[in-house]
Amino acid sequence: MRAAVRSLEIIVTGLASPELVDETTAEDCLAELSSPSSRVRRLATGAVASLGYARPDLLDRRHVDLLFESLAEEDASRAALSSATLQGLAATPLGLEVVAGWSAQPDEGARPAGAHRLDVLRHLVFWWPEAIPVAKLLEVVAGESTPESRNQALAEIVEPVLERGSGPLPVTVASRLAEMAVSTPRARHVLHRFAGQTRDGDFPLRETADRIFSRPGFHLLAIQQLALGQGDEILRLSPFLSGLLEAHEGARVTLITPRPYLYDHPRVEGVQ
Repeated sequence: MRAAVRSLEIIVTGLASPELVDETTAEDCLAELSSPSSRVRRLATGAVASLGYARPDLLDRRHVDLLFESLAEEDASRAALSSATLQGLAATPLGLEVVAGWSAQPDEGARPAGAHRLDVLRHLVFWWPEAIPVAKLLEVVAGESTPESRNQALAEIVEPVLERGSGPLPVTVASRLAEMAVSTPRARHVLHRFAGQTRDGDFPLRETADRIFSRPGFHLLAIQQLALGQGDEILRLSPFLSGLLEAHEGARVTLITPRPYLYDHPRVEGVQ
């Protein structure tokens, strides 16, 4: 009971009076993260989250490692809280320690631990894209069980790193992408975009698209038939139409959509 009360005190103090927490506070959190009581460990995780928000400089690799260990716990709520805490710590100066802790984890995709580690990784590649080798990220992608999840992992953890990189794609990375392209459709696009490589049959409609889009003043009919919210439609369809119109000065678009009022452009006719 006393340990649980101490964690609650740390949570409140860290959020309300961060100037009052110190190294002793961080050591108390560390001890309670290793408590045999699942309730105390859960509260201690909240205390670490509070310190991560108020004084991340007081935390170190030991806290990070214990948080990673908890991702595999049967206590789903604590595992989710630990994952969220690690994601938050990724945006602090402790982020490189989170990278090191993630890299030390087993290379397996067991659920739910693997799913939580993937959530943490998404934040790490945003804040520290240079810290994790692309080859290791590709192994994470390959560990996903379905083409859909591999496509999503490529988009969320590999492409952002490649976009912020410089120089040509390493040969080993290009070779690994070529292997993955057999069972992971998005790998073909990544390989073409970042390495300029295209295999026969990768993009069977490209010649047809080239013939259509090379005609001056072509007229495109677009039908928005998905059940999207207004924000999703703005984020997904508007950039596509904007890029299309900028690249083809004479092109016109007739768009069938439940929200024609979103498209105020002289070459776009919205039809409800």
